[in-house]
Amino acid sequence: MPTWLTRPHRAPPLARWGGAAFMAFVVGGVAGMLCVEGELNGGLAQAVSWLWLPWLLMVAAFVGRYWRWLCERQRRAWRVLGGAVAVYLMGLLMGWPYLAVVNAIGDRGPLRLAGPVLSKRVVSSRRSDAHVLSFRDGGSGREIEMVVSSALFGEVAVGDRLACDLRQGWLGFNYRWRFGDSAPACSLATRRG
Repeated sequence: MPTWLTRPHRAPPLARWGGAAFMAFVVGGVAGMLCVEGELNGGLAQAVSWLWLPWLLMVAAFVGRYWRWLCERQRRAWRVLGGAVAVYLMGLLMGWPYLAVVNAIGDRGPLRLAGPVLSKRVVSSRRSDAHVLSFRDGGSGREIEMVVSSALFGEVAVGDRLACDLRQGWLGFNYRWRFGDSAPACSLATRRG
């Protein structure tokens, strides 16, 4: 049996600061979400497909190495496993904004997406509503969903032509710095009819 598994159970080297480090990671992810905007969930699926295995291996290695110490501290094995699952899921969710920022730092230039509006919907949460317009980009043929202002949402009808000015990022996600431009990302290009 490997010696690192049979060592006396002891606290991880940064046990005292682990919670603070994870909270800093979460705060950094929230800051990334606030600074970079783009397509609705743009890049999230790709980021999860890149991060799921490395993050799983890191969480599993930590839990495996410090299992006895974690069980002594939590008093129940199911709490240790539940905590590991929570850290894993939060890590995946909060890792995405870091990739969005890396994507934006490696800018490849401006990109204009434009096409007819296919549908309108409001995504409600406890804190706010997101006004989402779905349109088909004429250049790529992709269906794109963008969160827009409530004023633009009310002005646009299905069939109108919507234009969105974004940038192409290094990792391939379309983005825009939220506070870098005073003009809105999307605007009404032409009315239907």
